[in-house]
Formats: sequence, C-alpha cells, structure tokens
Amino acid sequence: MNRISAFLIGSLTLLAACGEDRSLTRTPATAAAPPAAPAPQPIPAATGMRTGVVVADQANLRAAPNNRARRIALLPRGTAVDIVEVAGAWAKVRAAGEEGYVFARSLRPE
Repeated sequence: MNRISAFLIGSLTLLAACGEDRSLTRTPATAAAPPAAPAPQPIPAATGMRTGVVVADQANLRAAPNNRARRIALLPRGTAVDIVEVAGAWAKVRAAGEEGYVFARSLRPE
C-alpha cells in the first residue's frame, strides 16, 4: 500500500510541477454555428416619396419618431408603404390610410 501511495503522490507532484495536463481533460466539442442571416440594410436618408414594404414580422406605425409615441396601427410583414422621408432611424410613411413613423430597419425600399 505504501508503494502505491508513494507512486500516486510522486505522479501528482510531477503533474503539478509540469503544469496542467490538458490531455486528460475533455473540452466540449463546439458545434459549428449556422451562418448568420444578413442584417437588413437601413434605408438611406433621403426625402421624396418612394415605395417600400414591411420586412419585419410586424411594424408599429407611430404618431412620432420614437418608441414611446402612440401606436396608430400595426403593420404586418409584406404591407406596402409610401415612404415620405427618412431621418435617422425612423421613416415617415403612409400606410393603411394613415401617416406616421416606422423604424426604418423594418422596411425595404421597392
């Protein structure tokens, strides 16, 4: 028993002196990440009437260009809009008989 204990203590001392033996530890296999879908491109800032379509699952048509403004309508994916102007992250649009603001990344110009 003493020989086994001495051998184990000697082996552990040797491992400690040499550093961690990574061959004994298993690292989880990392699965290859699926390719990321291309991010929607924002509409360039411009003025003048253009047409576009909602590409998000849904977009809020708001009374002012901010997230706290009153929601006028909920526009589902595929809704055609007239883009009046784009300023920053928001686009002023006409859709569903209303005029308001939609987050520009929710739209794709046609």
